[in-house]
Amino acid sequence: MPGATPFKPRDATAEDWATMQAWVEQLVKLDHLYTYKSLRGEGFARVYDIVTRSQFYFSGFTGFNDPFDGQVWPNYDGTDAEKRALMVDAHADSGQPLDEAKIMAFLALPTDEQSRRAHSVHVESSASRGVACFTEKETDLPMWAYYADSHRGVCLRFRSPMLLEWRAGLFPPIPVTYSDHYPDVSLYRDTRFKRIRAEVGTKAEVWRHEREWRIVRQGAGYVPIDPAALDGVILGCRIGGEEEARVKDMLARREPTVELLRAEPAEREFKLDIRPA
Repeated sequence: MPGATPFKPRDATAEDWATMQAWVEQLVKLDHLYTYKSLRGEGFARVYDIVTRSQFYFSGFTGFNDPFDGQVWPNYDGTDAEKRALMVDAHADSGQPLDEAKIMAFLALPTDEQSRRAHSVHVESSASRGVACFTEKETDLPMWAYYADSHRGVCLRFRSPMLLEWRAGLFPPIPVTYSDHYPDVSLYRDTRFKRIRAEVGTKAEVWRHEREWRIVRQGAGYVPIDPAALDGVILGCRIGGEEEARVKDMLARREPTVELLRAEPAEREFKLDIRPA
């Protein structure tokens, strides 16, 4: 599958693979995904890096503005055989020799202590993830307000099929699921795919309007992207003259060129129209 880090058989079932393939097909049909950016402070540097250096910054997952991000955990119920199997897999993934004594010592602990230790390791793993966020919508009023400095920033447009080629994620871009309840997923009984999908790809129902997609990697930081993946920049309807000039200067020196657009309030409706700038 393009852009996906290969899963080992224990990491994803045939059903999981079918789900990932469906996501790929959905991305191809969407044609574009978007991300909103402020131009103030560090925000300008992030936009500059994308536009001129073709590199995208993956933010630390636990530093997001939603306090529930990074707080969706699996349950720790399981038989000794299921727990042992996961620990054996973890040893194999790390390249460390199998330590049977350590496994047996863990299984001899009280259930509550096992869960506490497993949760501690899981929290550390979650904190180390880097996430890049996108949306299907370029005209969402709350997102322009939240993420693009109250319409003073920009919205970057990406060819969604090309996001599959970044090869930075644990799997291809994940469409976020919205719910009023935490997903029910097991550390020991569910696949790695299901666990990460639940933990990274589930948000509160109130955010449904965002229609978000996420790419996940191990570790925050910059990831190189194909320059052709970015093909449009939309100016916010309240962007200042100085900021607009800086964006235009960036784009004038960029290859390949991208389309410059502007979000404008509709005359008699609470909506934005996107027009050539």
